[in-house]
Amino acid sequence: MDNDELIKFGNGHTSLNFPDSEEKSSPHISSADYACSSGERNATKYSEDELVEMLKSGDYEDIYRALGAIGKRKLKKALPYLKNIALYDEDQSIQKEAIMTIRKIGGRKAFEILRFLKTTEHAEFAQEMLDIKRSEDIDAS
Repeated sequence: MDNDELIKFGNGHTSLNFPDSEEKSSPHISSADYACSSGERNATKYSEDELVEMLKSGDYEDIYRALGAIGKRKLKKALPYLKNIALYDEDQSIQKEAIMTIRKIGGRKAFEILRFLKTTEHAEFAQEMLDIKRSEDIDAS
């Protein structure tokens, strides 16, 4: 990815607005958790290209919804965008969700990104994600 494609994500707003028809099932769930938990529904609702565009939109509601769906679909084409979100978004909760989504996607490229993120300010969290990924791989064998 060249420098022209590097995008700084986010607008600094962390509150999400949901339509009345999408009531939260628990008053104790965060807006971010709610949006990510809707990943199953969003995984079939949007095309791969629409999900990538949602990541690039800068709208936190769209980003959270896309992260949940991308994790469910294990959408490898989103990895470069997820890496940029993890590195450059101004909201740490979005950064962590992006890193968790990278782990959910899995595969060699995701593992390489997580290893790279260990060299950044996300070293501790990236290591946790690598440890979880390794334990999942061991459990699967």
